[in-house]
Amino acid sequence: MRFFSIRILILIFFISICGFLFANRGGYEIKVNIHGISDSLCYLGNYYGDKTIIIDTAKVKKSGRFVFQGKTALPPGIYFVVGEKKNQYFEFIIDKKQSFKISTDSSDMIENMKFTGSPENTLFYNYIRFNKQKYLELNALKDSLSTNNGDLVITKKIQKINNEVGEYKENLINEQSDSFLSTVFRAMKELIIPDSIMLGNDKENREFSYDYYKNHYWDNIELKNDKLLRTPIFHRKLDNYFSKVLIQHPDTIIREIALLTDKSKEGTEIFEYIIWYITNSSERSKIMGFDKVFVYMVENYYLKNKLPDTNPFVLKNLTKRASEIKPALLGKYAGNLILIDTLGAFSSLYEIDSDYTVVIFWDQECGTCKKEILDLKSLYEKDQPDFEVFAVCVDTNLASWRKFVKQNTLSWINVNGTRSLSGDYHKLYDIYSTPVIYLLDKKKKIIAKRLDTKQLEGFLKRLAE
Repeated sequence: MRFFSIRILILIFFISICGFLFANRGGYEIKVNIHGISDSLCYLGNYYGDKTIIIDTAKVKKSGRFVFQGKTALPPGIYFVVGEKKNQYFEFIIDKKQSFKISTDSSDMIENMKFTGSPENTLFYNYIRFNKQKYLELNALKDSLSTNNGDLVITKKIQKINNEVGEYKENLINEQSDSFLSTVFRAMKELIIPDSIMLGNDKENREFSYDYYKNHYWDNIELKNDKLLRTPIFHRKLDNYFSKVLIQHPDTIIREIALLTDKSKEGTEIFEYIIWYITNSSERSKIMGFDKVFVYMVENYYLKNKLPDTNPFVLKNLTKRASEIKPALLGKYAGNLILIDTLGAFSSLYEIDSDYTVVIFWDQECGTCKKEILDLKSLYEKDQPDFEVFAVCVDTNLASWRKFVKQNTLSWINVNGTRSLSGDYHKLYDIYSTPVIYLLDKKKKIIAKRLDTKQLEGFLKRLAE
């Protein structure tokens, strides 16, 4: 629950400032006529990262006419009209011209779409209609190809249509280079790796191809153009880069964060979105060790005032969470635990002399914990790499705890967290739920954490290889 609340705080903060940062004078007036709709209300929405936001409402007359208007100009981007049942009718572009008319018919909105006073939207829908026609032609050819497998004539026709679509977009990019539509089309372009790099399939060539792809991934994205945030494109590109293109290791991610934010511009909305995205995704990541990325983001961006408009309450919670995580990051020396054992004496974690030490925090009233303890016992009794277990029970019922230990013949080091000579184990190991397993090396460095026993077994086997 603690992770969830922080994510919500960050998300609310960034969505709330997006309108404030980029509001400007001039207002907007978009007159719409959709012949044949039965809605009494329609909504104006826009994309923001991977979210969609409703920003205005208009009453619909029986004729299908309605108007979206406001005294403050809208941030440029791709917007859409939504009906009462949240059914999206169509998309359109809002850029510098924010006073125009849209008319269409519910029988076929794309074919009947007309704009008055917005040349860029006319270009946009010319492309949409062209693309729709080519899509239908492609589907017909693909159906034909399925019954005429390998037909070279059909294959060439398919390639010709693909080339026509590509050329259409390329011509628009070149002829309307200053338009928002051109920016969008450039961002949609797939990166092509030169044939000279793609030649061969050995390891060296694959690595070279990967490096080229990674190094040129952002070539067609204007990382200082905030308009791209209000399209479905930028978030997908960003998410794909950090979750699929990059090697999923915290040090790799951290290195790329600095390179990417340097390409953007501090103070822009897109710069702040990149920081928010990485902070949010690293905090909720299921990949072991990615909490290091979260701590890095808080310390190097939020605490260094790279986002000066951060809400003080949000900043306080981010800082608190980072400070809770930091002591138990991978690679750090685990905090010593000196806790009471079943005989009433104090046992120290650092007195264990073993190649590996498993520290498990568990609660005897927790069914999942009991299962984990018994699974760990089975692993402990196998012929595994030398490891000892330091089992910390968090339950305050000492008599019941001792009984469970005895009944299940838990022969490792059993201690209880209620009596300590080493401080609060919650803070040392970021324990807010159970069960939790840490794996330490001989010097008590944290080499893995938050594993279940099955994952721990695989980890130990790899260490033994």
